[in-house]
Amino acid sequence: MPQLTPATGASSRDSSPWRLVLQVSGQGHATLGVELADQVVLGRAFEAEAPGQVVELAPHGAEICGVSRRHARIHQEGEALYVTDLKSTNGTRLNGYRLEPGHGYCLRDGDEVELGKLRIIVRFVRSPRLGRPGADASQTVSPSPDNAVS
Repeated sequence: MPQLTPATGASSRDSSPWRLVLQVSGQGHATLGVELADQVVLGRAFEAEAPGQVVELAPHGAEICGVSRRHARIHQEGEALYVTDLKSTNGTRLNGYRLEPGHGYCLRDGDEVELGKLRIIVRFVRSPRLGRPGADASQTVSPSPDNAVS
């Protein structure tokens, strides 16, 4: 069972955070647990370089795979989670679709996020709304320009 990393700053929207498992395929495979109250940055920056919650991907081959220091973020909006490319050098893909930087795209349980060439499967362990895995998956759609949010 992966260890969960607590988020900094509790969200006023919900009393309990999202719980995610990130299955990383870079140099080898790793499973990372994350508690997400509001947002988390994915990249190879150290906590001191990027305030707030950071998932440090450097130990998993991030630099070789072209991951930027602050590559993308996963954030909560309403009762759903979104992924946003943070103007990374090598781009972000969601299920093979290249994301436009600065726009959020809805995440579903089991989606594949690629940061450069680093692949991450996002698993919902718990959502605050219903408290069960993939609780919001039926309300989300595959990425397209039509489901992006600014």
